[in-house]
Amino acid sequence: MKLLLAEDTKDLNRAVSAILAHDGFEVDSTFDGEEALEHIKNNT
Repeated sequence: MKLLLAEDTKDLNRAVSAILAHDGFEVDSTFDGEEALEHIKNNT
């Protein structure tokens, strides 16, 4: 399953991404809502 994570705290973003990836998820991460929306527009 593919997930998009939007978290502005860089250390938390990396940690959550690593945990989710370890659990088998394909993770795309962004650092704020605007970046997440742009990612969705460019990748769907």
